[in-house]
Amino acid sequence: LGALLVPSPSPAATKTKSEPFKYAVWVPYWRKTNGVAETSENISKLHEISPFSFELKADGTIVDAMKLVNDPWPNLIATAKANKVVILPSIATGDGQLIHNLLKNKVKRIAHEDAITKLVVDNNFDGIDIDYEAKLPETKPYFSTFILGLADRLHAKNKILSCTIE
Repeated sequence: LGALLVPSPSPAATKTKSEPFKYAVWVPYWRKTNGVAETSENISKLHEISPFSFELKADGTIVDAMKLVNDPWPNLIATAKANKVVILPSIATGDGQLIHNLLKNKVKRIAHEDAITKLVVDNNFDGIDIDYEAKLPETKPYFSTFILGLADRLHAKNKILSCTIE
């Protein structure tokens, strides 16, 4: 009976405080120079940056198309790290058949998960953004398995997995 007489908090009192709005940017290869300059100018306002740097070759290997080791990237990455901005480079492809062939083969899929994890760890990135577009409908179960396997690998190393879904 005592519990029934104690007033319950109002809904406003129990409402949890929402997270502050966070800003993230992609720095695309087609706006590399301006994108890096604008990102650098606004770095203190950002939570996350994703350079559109990595692509898949026809054989499924990952290539650094924007050369993150060359200017202007090292300065931007160092500035981002100094400002505690999360760095999640993107791996992108729009070749649905390539994605399907890579992910339907268990050996190739696992090797791809391992290669991405190594890329993230070796470069001390906070994680990776997967942007695999134009997937075939029959790729769905393989893509799901890939994302789950990659998430397991990255999370075990305290790394982030972001996935762009078209």
